[in-house]
Amino acid sequence: MALLSCVLLMLIPEVCCGLILSFDSYPASPILVTAGSTQNVTLQCQVNLPSNAISSVVISDPSGTERTATTTTLPPSPALYEITLNAVQPSDSGNYTCSATASADLMTTDHIDECASSQCQNGGVCRDAVNGFQCTCAPGYDGVVCEVDIDECASCPCQNGGVCRDAVNSFQCTCAPGYDGVVCEVDINECASSPCQNGLCDNLVDGFRCFCRPGFSGFFCGVELNECDSDPCRNGATCQDAANDVICFCVLGFTGKYCETDINECESDLCNNGSTCLDLINGFQCLCLPGFDGHFCERGWYGE
Repeated sequence: MALLSCVLLMLIPEVCCGLILSFDSYPASPILVTAGSTQNVTLQCQVNLPSNAISSVVISDPSGTERTATTTTLPPSPALYEITLNAVQPSDSGNYTCSATASADLMTTDHIDECASSQCQNGGVCRDAVNGFQCTCAPGYDGVVCEVDIDECASCPCQNGGVCRDAVNSFQCTCAPGYDGVVCEVDINECASSPCQNGLCDNLVDGFRCFCRPGFSGFFCGVELNECDSDPCRNGATCQDAANDVICFCVLGFTGKYCETDINECESDLCNNGSTCLDLINGFQCLCLPGFDGHFCERGWYGE
């Protein structure tokens, strides 16, 4: 019985430049080969370009012999090039390399620029890609081709009843009366101009209220009250208006703030000789006993 001797065929694919995505052998290395026999091996090299943008793909064996690979891949997919080596012997073991040369003219002529038709809307910037494009949208827009105007009012930014109007990459608030600010966040202080002339100002929404000091009235506390209008002075007195007050000038015989008190002239006890004093307005009368007369009953006549 004959014994078969087997050896290993080592094909080591190596990538030599940046255009090559992968480089493989089929069957995969190492390959078991019977002594005295050979092996057919297919080498495949995938290039990161469409086939119509490649001028050549060359596969070199360990001795430096170059062979041109071919492809059946159609654009725009990355091209897969291959070559089949017939009757490879164990002595052909070693490093195999794959290199590709790109054709700038072919790339310029045949590559489709998807941005040429101005796909991006609303000022978006188009970036061409292999069999596609990508839009970088201007601020305020979104969508595949920047067709969507972002609604900045969707978050309801306007406060205190303000109405939001959407704009490109912004918004504008129309504030309710009494409010101000970018988002109507400021309550306008109507008291800032000091509208209350003689009183204290209370700030309200879209308005104010004046609390007048005594002696003043009116919406702005600008009207000075005439306290004499109520005729406070009595008994014929003359009234003079003052700041939140009156001054009464009494006629003779009366006193008090409002001249309400009749002066009692009998308090000074002017009547003599047991006579009775009768108080009068701004005066008095002495009622004399029999035998006396005079204004003060000061004269006696009963002895004459």
